[in-house]
Amino acid sequence: MVMKDKLVKTNHKGGYYVMKKMSIAILAVASAAFVIAIPTYILQTTNAQKTNVLAEEKSSEILENDSSEELSEYEEYNNQEN
Repeated sequence: MVMKDKLVKTNHKGGYYVMKKMSIAILAVASAAFVIAIPTYILQTTNAQKTNVLAEEKSSEILENDSSEELSEYEEYNNQEN
């Protein structure tokens, strides 16, 4: 019993095996990129939401401080007239 060459036994050409290896490599790289991309996207959206919340809080504090300063200036002006 003589061992047949893999190319003769399966009736495939050499390019078939090269394409098979390339396909597996591309699939592995794509799946690794997908596994890395999902947590990164989640972290970015979470950080963006936190940044928006902090910005809104700061802007509301600034508006509250400005309105209280305006009221105190108005009260001082009224006291000066009396």
